[in-house]
Formats: sequence, C-alpha cells, structure tokens
Amino acid sequence: MPRIAPVAREDWDDAVLESLGRLVERPYVDNVFTTFARHPDLLRRFRVFAAHVLFKSELAPLEREVIILRVGFRNGCEYEFAQHARVAQSYGMSREDVAQLLQDPETTSLSLEWKLLVRAVDELFDTSSVSDSTWRALSAFYDERQLMDLVFSAGAYNLVSWALNSFEVESDPDLEIIPFPPVSRRQSQLGGVSN
Repeated sequence: MPRIAPVAREDWDDAVLESLGRLVERPYVDNVFTTFARHPDLLRRFRVFAAHVLFKSELAPLEREVIILRVGFRNGCEYEFAQHARVAQSYGMSREDVAQLLQDPETTSLSLEWKLLVRAVDELFDTSSVSDSTWRALSAFYDERQLMDLVFSAGAYNLVSWALNSFEVESDPDLEIIPFPPVSRRQSQLGGVSN
C-alpha cells in the first residue's frame, strides 16, 4: 500500500484537473502524476520545471535519460528507473545500455560521453558536487548551458526519486520493473568517488 494514494479519476476536482494539465487526455495517467496531484499546487508548479528538464534542456534526449536513469538507480528507485528505461528505449537506447547503467560505468561498453555523465551523477550523489577533473572532461563534449542542464536534471530527478520512494508510489500496471543488483541505496557502485 502506498503511503500517499493516487487520486482516483472519479475524484479529480478542478484543482487536480488543472494540475494534471494535458495528462487528463490520456486513458491512463501514471501513478507518479496522480499521486503528486494530492498536492495540486505543488504539482502544477513542479511541472513547469520538469517540462524544462524533459523537453527544453539543451542536452540530447538520450543524454538526459542516462542522467535520469543513473539517478534513479543510485536512489534505489525502481519505479523511476523503469519509467525512464521505457522513455530511453523509445529514443533508441538498447536494453543492454539500460542494463549497463546499473553497473560500474568504467567496466561497461558505454561511450566515453555517457561514462562521464554517469561519473558526474555518481559524484553529485556522493559529494554533492562534480569534481574538477570530471568537469574538465565533460567540457570537451558539453557547453556551459548543457553542463547546467546536467546538474539541474540530476537534481530534479533526485527530488522525484525521494518523493517516489517516500510516498511508496505503486508501480503502474504496464510498467516493467527492472530488478536492481543487490547494493545499498546509499552505496556507490564505485566504492566511493574521490575528487
């Protein structure tokens, strides 16, 4: 049972409808949204920021999804990881690459750019900052605005992971949960990141 239950469709009042926006046109609205709709003002305002991260970021969609997937994994948030595995695959990411985001990136066949994105997320998770060496390496591939979008994307989905985990949001019926390898939620796959 979730700690905060989603708002049932028959209980959607004007505030909930406004907070969900065009999502109400879908035959099924994911539990993440109907749960957050318990606080319509919060959802309405958060959707503005989330829309930037998802649709207006200067990162390419697959780069954004690498970041979000790693954040979901590092938070032990299987719901978020499963949702964005589906999104990433719709953009062309292979199931193999999705699975590699659950591993130590240095031992995978991910591209150098993706390995750097994963390293940046791990450093943010472990130290609340991107190290100078990782920042310099990323700067060979990404400009200043893209690096800002990287940090804000990781932060936004860290917040979403916290909410999903804390509210114990239930999986959606059609969502394929990808089991995580046995590792503590707060333990780095890299055994700790040093600057």
